[in-house]
Amino acid sequence: MTEVKLLVDAGAVDDAELHRLTASLFKDLRTTGLVKVVRTETDAPANTKSGTAAQLGELIITGTFSTATVATLGRVITAYIGRTKARSVVWQDGDRKVELTGVSKKDQLALVELLADERDEPVE
Repeated sequence: MTEVKLLVDAGAVDDAELHRLTASLFKDLRTTGLVKVVRTETDAPANTKSGTAAQLGELIITGTFSTATVATLGRVITAYIGRTKARSVVWQDGDRKVELTGVSKKDQLALVELLADERDEPVE
């Protein structure tokens, strides 16, 4: 099972807006049913009551990333960027890092080929 980190870049927005935008992507990805999606957690700042806090703008997705799965996730992320006007979403898979900025269909296909762990079927 592969783990991928997604980082939402919303530009100069406050924490509440970044949280809202990240929650929106979280819901979109969960709706696909293709991967498990969780919010990342980190140690909370010293002046807060909780021991951990959600890392704003970060999601972790895990699953089997076939070509078809990556293609679907790419379309979901691209639609999210277009709908929310977020600047970009960075897909970080180990040492591989790709910034999605609402790219064209041709660029999405190239991205899918680059990121997919399994080349089990052609991308349409």
